[in-house]
Amino acid sequence: MLKLLPSNTCSSIIKKSFLDKVDENGYKWVTISEEIKQFYWEEFQKKCQWDVAVGDSVVKAAWEHKAKERYRQYIYDISTRNPTREKPCHIEQHVWNAWNAIWNSEDFKKKSKQNKKNRRKGVVGGKAPPTHNGGSASHQQIAADMEEYTGQAPSCYDVFMFTHTKDHDGKTFQVDKAKEVHEYFVSQRADLALLGEEVDESELFYKAVRGHDRKKRIYGLGSYGRSIFPENSSQTCTSPETTSQKHHLETKIQKLEETIEQQRTKLNVVRNMVNDMRNTNNQ
Repeated sequence: MLKLLPSNTCSSIIKKSFLDKVDENGYKWVTISEEIKQFYWEEFQKKCQWDVAVGDSVVKAAWEHKAKERYRQYIYDISTRNPTREKPCHIEQHVWNAWNAIWNSEDFKKKSKQNKKNRRKGVVGGKAPPTHNGGSASHQQIAADMEEYTGQAPSCYDVFMFTHTKDHDGKTFQVDKAKEVHEYFVSQRADLALLGEEVDESELFYKAVRGHDRKKRIYGLGSYGRSIFPENSSQTCTSPETTSQKHHLETKIQKLEETIEQQRTKLNVVRNMVNDMRNTNNQ
């Protein structure tokens, strides 16, 4: 997916459009009328420019993705993070009353509680365990900073390790799932190297995180993952040629895993024989 840059500037422009015009039914993005959404899009076009070769439809898709995220944060700030529920000056009273009626409904509270529990990995009260240590910087920005510091573009695995280990030490993982991804990646990379096979780290990482999830996201990379593994990338393409290549690759990996397992079995047999011989000699 196309990235809107500079990200912070684009976000500010988008948020300002929310303040310029409010939808009475817009207590969340999906309930905003198409007319109001069109207004937000037109305001963005007035203040931003892009290469005509890119195409308005591509830019609009990127804008809508960011606008949806910004609107969710905007609503969160004026509702949940506003304990006194003081009405913002840009919202008319009847709109504020309508939104509060929805936020205070039992159905909304029930859904909000469940969504909060899901986001916090089951932790309802207290401090939720951190999932990464990138702070407020996006993965895209972190990757750019890493490239500037090292002089070369980092792999997706490098970015993942930097943002998912304590103090970026590459050892102490924030969550068990990140550790599992790392262990699988390292193990598979070592096995393929042992067999003299060429290692495609991006492809291996994609397999380690099990590809796109049901929301088309790549675990551990945030929005940066969409630029590395777009939804229409070769990993998700279903053309006959790509399907054949994918099947060939999966078959090859399966055979390699079987070979490695056979070698491990033989090695264990040899180890047991050596141990038996040592025990016999010690008796």
